[in-house]
Amino acid sequence: MSSQNQQKSKHDLGGAAAIELWQKGKYEWNTWITNNPGRTVDFSGCDFSNVGDPSEDISFSDYYFGTGDVSFKGVKFGDRDVDFSGTNFGDGEINFEGAKFGDGQCNFERTIFGTGEVNFSKTCFGNGRTNFSYANFGTGDLIFTEASFGKGEFLFIEANFRQSSTYFNALKCEAGLVTFVSAKFSYASFAKTDFSKSDIAFFDAEFVDGAADFLETQFGNGNVNFNNAKFINSHILFYRSHFGDCAINLSRCQFEDAEALFIETNFGDCTLRLEQAKFTALVFKPSSFKR
Repeated sequence: MSSQNQQKSKHDLGGAAAIELWQKGKYEWNTWITNNPGRTVDFSGCDFSNVGDPSEDISFSDYYFGTGDVSFKGVKFGDRDVDFSGTNFGDGEINFEGAKFGDGQCNFERTIFGTGEVNFSKTCFGNGRTNFSYANFGTGDLIFTEASFGKGEFLFIEANFRQSSTYFNALKCEAGLVTFVSAKFSYASFAKTDFSKSDIAFFDAEFVDGAADFLETQFGNGNVNFNNAKFINSHILFYRSHFGDCAINLSRCQFEDAEALFIETNFGDCTLRLEQAKFTALVFKPSSFKR
């Protein structure tokens, strides 16, 4: 363990001391956090692949992190399953920047994030399923910029982003399926992300008082599905986006005080479905169609 990962002060919980307390289980951990409010928890740089029984999950399920900042920056989890289901990260800033998840399952289902910024920028997710379904994100910005998604499925089913600004910019995505079915957004940006190998699902999603920004986003030959999505005072913008030979589904979408804008968009041999969609305005100024 490097010196920077040692416990930094009597006010922090970090390095070897944090790992030792984590290994005692959620009850002792949650008791300590409750009795030491506002403390920083710092696992930055730790290698969990060498901790404990390699046949067991790395589990933070139902752990509570209080009101202090939490860092998993640069952490290596190896190829074991990682379980943050039901974890309450409290109200500090949460930092997973540059963390590396391997090819095991990665579970953030029902996780609660509070008022601090949540940073997954440059995080590497492996080839197992990654699940943020039913997670609740608070008022801090959520940043996945330049994260990489492996070949597994990435699930954000019924995730609640309503109070935060969400940035999935410049993702490197190998996943066959990325789904935000029934998720709730305010502002969400997917600018310059490459979804060319993925099916993308936003059906039944809601965007309220924000926007859905797909600036220069790359879509491939799969499905891009917004069926029955709702945009309320929230534009959806495909500016200089690129669609391959795909199926784009905006059927039954509802736009209230909102516009759908396809500007300088490049289309391959696409089908675009608009049945029963209700638009405030549809602006369609593509730069090219494949013939």
